[in-house]
Amino acid sequence: MSLNRIYFDILKEINNNQISINILVEKYKLTSRALRYYIYNINYYLKKYSIPQIYIKNGKLYFNIDENALIDFIDKIPISEYLLSQEERKKYILFNFLFKDNTNIAKLENFLNVSRTTIKNDINDLKKYLNNFDLYFYLEINKIILGGNEKKLRHLKFLYMMQYMNIHINKINYIKVLYPSEKLELSILKDYINKIDIDKINQVISEVEKKFKYNFSNKFKNIMYAYLIATLERIQNHHLIDKKIMLIF
Repeated sequence: MSLNRIYFDILKEINNNQISINILVEKYKLTSRALRYYIYNINYYLKKYSIPQIYIKNGKLYFNIDENALIDFIDKIPISEYLLSQEERKKYILFNFLFKDNTNIAKLENFLNVSRTTIKNDINDLKKYLNNFDLYFYLEINKIILGGNEKKLRHLKFLYMMQYMNIHINKINYIKVLYPSEKLELSILKDYINKIDIDKINQVISEVEKKFKYNFSNKFKNIMYAYLIATLERIQNHHLIDKKIMLIF
């Protein structure tokens, strides 16, 4: 028995609310029978962790717990009992290629517990998305590598880092996440950032502030940190930008 994101979305929606089954059936494009099956599965886990269960009365769903207790419950669900949607799986795969070294299909296949065909289909779907950034997958010594326009590759890394980073007093804070899929992505990102000399980035930003005689806002520093982290990592790995064609070497 596994849970997925829809289970948690339903749980969040009905918490401290009295919502009709018909409303949820329409919103989530489910049959009444399927929704009741979802509730049964959710109740299984609620009972497992000694949390009051959802009950149905007069066609309405009732569930009332403290918001922090709900977050704590979701946090307890092990990743092995969470089924990633196709979109979550594809994003996790992309995070691996963006922020980890030596990513390969076998590792993804084993971790995600899906077939090699499924992984290859996900990668093919990702190719369409990556085309928007002039990026592509290629083989090098039996490894799949993400390559293409170096400037846009850094930009894509920057975009995903900005989803999870928040700078405060020259320190990187990570945004608290809820879903297991987000925790997987955040774990990959933390490992990636931990390899970067953040003190060096602080020094660069401080020197720029002195030069312009201006203290940047945390919001602007957040942008600078993410961009400089991606830039420094790429330079350390000998990937430079050719001003004429801007391709990875």
